[in-house]
Amino acid sequence: MLALAVAGIAAVVARYRALAREHHAQTVALAADRERTRIAEEMHDALGHRLALVALRAAALQMTAAPAAAEAASELRHEADAAVTDLHRVLDVLRDDAPSPATVDELVARARAAGADVLRSGVRESGPAAPLARAVVREALTNALRHAPGETVRVDVGPAARGGLRVTVGNRLGERPASGSGRGDARRGDSGLALLERRVGAAGGGLAHGERDGSFVLEATLPPAPPDAGTHLPPARSPLAVLARQVVLPAAVAVVLVLGWYAWASRGATLEPEVFAAIGVGTVRAEVEPLLPERESWVRLVRPPAALPGWECSRYTEGNFPLALATLEVCFADGHVARLTDLREQSWW
Repeated sequence: MLALAVAGIAAVVARYRALAREHHAQTVALAADRERTRIAEEMHDALGHRLALVALRAAALQMTAAPAAAEAASELRHEADAAVTDLHRVLDVLRDDAPSPATVDELVARARAAGADVLRSGVRESGPAAPLARAVVREALTNALRHAPGETVRVDVGPAARGGLRVTVGNRLGERPASGSGRGDARRGDSGLALLERRVGAAGGGLAHGERDGSFVLEATLPPAPPDAGTHLPPARSPLAVLARQVVLPAAVAVVLVLGWYAWASRGATLEPEVFAAIGVGTVRAEVEPLLPERESWVRLVRPPAALPGWECSRYTEGNFPLALATLEVCFADGHVARLTDLREQSWW
């Protein structure tokens, strides 16, 4: 029994140590994921939108400058577009749902400063859905400035049901350049919109985009609670909590079941050893029967000696834990006690 207890304690300690190592690994992974999120946020806000503005300025310079300068501006625009592609690839690795720290008004002001015609209407974004609304506007402006430079962009932010926000960004479709990276532009826009659509969907909102009456329109309905910007990973679980759930709780259930079984198996079937010792062979049956339990024990794992023909034998438990085994046997013949057998001295099956 002591050996079993020591083995059980050793198993629990080993499991706790394994859980502690797992908890440490989860904590390290969580910290790394948060750091990737922080880097993605800084890169997306500091580079993504500004590269789109650089491309817009280069496009404007391309149309107004001398031929030599126009060619250089065209190359600059293509390089800015390629940088945006590389940035999206990096962000795919780091994090695909980094929110924008800039407000919608600041994003509009930046676009206007770069020479874009942006009309702002609606309310100022506020509440839990505000960061996600800014991310939607940022992505929409970035795509509009890249794919339709010179076209008017309309940005509208309004209230939605239950404290959410509705964001609509639209612009007339511009002509894609005959040379350069028109196909690549489509891929970049689709990639950014796909990431944004996944983020909005994960938050419980909806995102729709496409051509409508010669314009490209993006509409987003954002829920009151934005997605958690902290991490993809679940919080690291405490090893003690996991140990309690995996070991302590099952052990407690097992103890309750064992106690319940013992209470049922021993109730009305227990013959006290003192009473058994006071019964003698040859005692009249009528004197012994009032001393015997109401029923026999159900758990019979010890084989008793063979009974002679005509004997009536009954087996009872002396209250052994946890199975309440049948260990005491009383046999009657011709109205008297014919045999008393202590099965605790017998071998198991």
